[in-house]
Amino acid sequence: MGEDERIIRRAWRRTALVVSIAAVAGVVAGWATSRHEDGWTVALAIFTCVAVLVGMAGMLSLLPTSARASSIITQATEDLTRDRRKIITSAIRSGVPLADDAGPELQHRALTLARGTAMFNGIFLGQGLLLFTTVAAPQLARVVSDGGVVFSRIVLALFVIEVVFVAPLLVVRGRRARRYAEATAAENERRAPAPVSVA
Repeated sequence: MGEDERIIRRAWRRTALVVSIAAVAGVVAGWATSRHEDGWTVALAIFTCVAVLVGMAGMLSLLPTSARASSIITQATEDLTRDRRKIITSAIRSGVPLADDAGPELQHRALTLARGTAMFNGIFLGQGLLLFTTVAAPQLARVVSDGGVVFSRIVLALFVIEVVFVAPLLVVRGRRARRYAEATAAENERRAPAPVSVA
């Protein structure tokens, strides 16, 4: 898992740089497109451009890492029947390692899925929040500048509801996966035979 940790750290460093550049570009674009307007309109244009460019650039920057994460997570459940997949997800949700009678393959897959979910959960959460920023910022600007835009209010409300529910769900899922991986590692250490001392 050391390689994955390095990949995640590189992804966040790359994203921080990309987002910083996008923010500067957003300020310039917002000012350039509204510099002849009043101060409030300029500020709103700058906010919208920064939010949209930061969201899009951040999402694209995290895309290779999230694709790797999706591949790891998909491989853990690939070719499994629905019942066996449910056994794995239920075990991870409970935080209790699978028993020996589940078989080594299913135990390995459960541990792989739990580690992948725990490791990359922050990437998925970050991408979701960046998507929310990209889509919500223009709608918020329309609501603030013209309160009568019903469509923008509806879209904004739907995205706020989604973030309110999805973000905590991802956080809880990541914690459960981490707890399962830690419990499984501790169980594996307990089961491992003690080294035989040679006199």
